[in-house]
Amino acid sequence: MITVMVCGFSRSGTSVVARLLAHNGMGYPDEWLNHHTELPEDQRGGFLKQLIEENRRGEFFGVKATPTVFHSWHDRLKPDFYLFLWRENQILQAISDYKLSINGQAGIGVGQSESEIPVPYDDEEILRRYWQIVNGTAAYRKELDDAGIKYLAVRYEDLISDEGKRQFVKQCAEHFGVELKNEIDIDIGMRPQRNEQS
Repeated sequence: MITVMVCGFSRSGTSVVARLLAHNGMGYPDEWLNHHTELPEDQRGGFLKQLIEENRRGEFFGVKATPTVFHSWHDRLKPDFYLFLWRENQILQAISDYKLSINGQAGIGVGQSESEIPVPYDDEEILRRYWQIVNGTAAYRKELDDAGIKYLAVRYEDLISDEGKRQFVKQCAEHFGVELKNEIDIDIGMRPQRNEQS
């Protein structure tokens, strides 16, 4: 089995990446562990085994990892490969994260522009989130580097165009050491079904 950890902060492109991987036979990284960071150590082995059995896609199992999930689950999961997501325009990332907190996940679709979501702005809160994203992203990346973890760095802005999505899929296949069996699928509007097999 191939395990993949997608590291990144909110609104850095992890959902786009997860769907591109799912539609191209390389698992479906999701927030499987977000609500289990406090699980007692003696329960983790059985929980993780069942989680993988229920949510693996073919030979792949993937998980999205905020810093909290990384710290809590990395040593137990022992991923084979890592992706690190970052966003060059961190002001827009902060605005998007703020709008997500107001509207909820259903309020912002994959690839939808932040400007399409009408909510009242709270400049102070957006600025707080901006600095949290700036400092947190830098610290997260430094932690991976200091640990000697080799990862594929993925810039959100490179995933916006169709060609960028295709190049990302090719890069991942090369990074994971697998061959793409079908034509690259970049139609990521639909969330993959839980029981859909890749």
